[in-house]
Amino acid sequence: MGDNGIIRYVRTSLAKQVFLCMCFLWVLLRFVIMMEIIIYKLDNYYERTNVPLTILMYFVLFAIVIFLMVGHRFFGVKYDDGIIVYENRILRKNKSLAAEDVKRAVLDKRKITLFTRDKNLEIPFFRLGKMDAVQANDFYLYLKNRNDVEVEKRFGVMPGYEKAQKVYSAIYIILSILVFMSYATPIKVIIVLYQAHR
Repeated sequence: MGDNGIIRYVRTSLAKQVFLCMCFLWVLLRFVIMMEIIIYKLDNYYERTNVPLTILMYFVLFAIVIFLMVGHRFFGVKYDDGIIVYENRILRKNKSLAAEDVKRAVLDKRKITLFTRDKNLEIPFFRLGKMDAVQANDFYLYLKNRNDVEVEKRFGVMPGYEKAQKVYSAIYIILSILVFMSYATPIKVIIVLYQAHR
């Protein structure tokens, strides 16, 4: 049994995380307005509000945003000289192969595919985040160092670390600014409602 290896997924970019945080705060501001409507029983709004369903809807929105922020932590790869395991802790479903059975490995821009005589194992590069570059490179070297495995790499720069990621980051920054600019109205409404009913 050799050294144990692991591949974790990390956030795609800081700009995306900032955008998701801004979305979380936007939902929180809307939730505060809804709670003020419910607490102060505002005419023409409170009567039309289905309180349990509204609160449930906001908690679902909170859960979705939080999941998008931390969901990448539920995926990973563990390997050693005996076995390679792709973990999906959300579905509690692991896929594995005996390391000695792997005859061929293809690394394309979307996934790593490990081939055996009986079945294949696909390990995606992206799962609500991207593979840690150092750990993915260690796995590549692990495959290359196995004399019985033919390894084919179909990219120059690891997926998720190309120059195009700077463009995606710029888009997320612009979206974050737009969400931030939309904060003014709900904040004003929260203050007005509070001052009118304190």
